Amino acid sequence: ARQGMSADFRADAAWDAEVAALADALRTARVQVLATLLDNGRAWAVVDAAARRAGVVHVPLPGFFSPAQRRHAIDAAGVDALCTAPGAAAGGAPLELGTAGLGLA
Repeated sequence: ARQGMSADFRADAAWDAEVAALADALRTARVQVLATLLDNGRAWAVVDAAARRAGVVHVPLPGFFSPAQRRHAIDAAGVDALCTAPGAAAGGAPLELGTAGLGLA
């Protein structure tokens, strides 16, 4: 098991495949600073590991932040992509990665 992680996040083929696929997507999209709006859990851990593997800065946004606080964090960190799981509360929708709505050139 990875140091500091629970047994749910064991080093296994599925974990490695998820991390590798997302890291490749981050590289392909030329993401440099990724913000996430995710609950703590496997999806968050996969995104964090993929960002590290791709050399991308990861900026977690707490769910309790107001929209204004999120906007400030996004602007201050120079975020160029946002990863969310909009249906996570309703059973775990896939992660969404995008730049739309970030006000980026």
